[in-house]
Amino acid sequence: MTTTHADAGSDDFIAALHSKGLLPLWQEFHKVAAREPTPKDQAMHWAWQALTPLIDASISAVDMHDAERRALVLANPEFDGKMITTGAMNGAIQIIAPGESADPHRHTAAAIRFVIESEGAVTSVNGEGCEMRPGDLILTPAWTWHGHVNHTGSRAIWFDGLDVPLVRFDTDAFFYEPGRNIAPPNATKMSDGELAWGEAGMVSTAPPVAAMYSPKFHYGWDSAQRSVRAVAPRPDGSQLLRYANPLTGGSVMPTIDCYLMRLQDHQQTQARRSTFNTMCVVASGEGRSTIGDKSFDWKKNDIFTIPHWRWATHTATSKEAMIFQMTDREVYARLDLLREECQ
Repeated sequence: MTTTHADAGSDDFIAALHSKGLLPLWQEFHKVAAREPTPKDQAMHWAWQALTPLIDASISAVDMHDAERRALVLANPEFDGKMITTGAMNGAIQIIAPGESADPHRHTAAAIRFVIESEGAVTSVNGEGCEMRPGDLILTPAWTWHGHVNHTGSRAIWFDGLDVPLVRFDTDAFFYEPGRNIAPPNATKMSDGELAWGEAGMVSTAPPVAAMYSPKFHYGWDSAQRSVRAVAPRPDGSQLLRYANPLTGGSVMPTIDCYLMRLQDHQQTQARRSTFNTMCVVASGEGRSTIGDKSFDWKKNDIFTIPHWRWATHTATSKEAMIFQMTDREVYARLDLLREECQ
């Protein structure tokens, strides 16, 4: 049968295509060939002051014997109930009360922890203990065993950042394994192996482990603060530090790339946008951000998102402010889809 131009768009012809699992590109092309990215989500802001009573309530409401993890997921409602915070990432607030522990487990999703409150609770990564202090960054790469224990007299709270949306929803490559027969960590200090990577500019001479992630699991806050203050300022006065894999100088994990940004008092950053997404935790200070059409004030421990391809500016309203940033930048870079612009 010869199809004429006149009936190429007829309901009968389109229905015939659909019945054979075909779509007419001439009608669908506009859905594919957008002139630029169109993010589904607007920026979200979770104020610590609003989160605090819910964190307090969750400690009494949820017994660790009944939960794999006591965590409050930062779920953007624009993603229809999925555990997505922005882009290929999701964030959560995890809490462990004094005397509690969380059994080790592992999964193919990679994760980071940025510590908000802790007086020495311990995370283990493949059996190596990392003591947690506020501002510390701890990595739990994909398929590494990780558990937590709090032998201190104070609760421990941290921001969890994971690539669950990428691994679970985009690629359907999520595997999980409980490890209830593995003892929780008892270490009160970093292992000798971790200490070998403890200082900038010095690396271990031991043969590197064949892995795609950083051999250094613990990045201390004191070091991060000193380093970001030493970074050369950008034209807008801000300073940006990258948490790096000491073996390669690249991102800490294949799907997660982390940064620390320092803002100068009352100096607005240059407007920037990019194809990657960002989750931010205010590590110190106060300020204000405008992201797309939304503006909001933030304080220490607040969390907010910068969706891809939305213009973003930040201004510190205190003497200085520091913002920890977890991004999926490396995913876009490895796919050759990274684009960044500034005004």
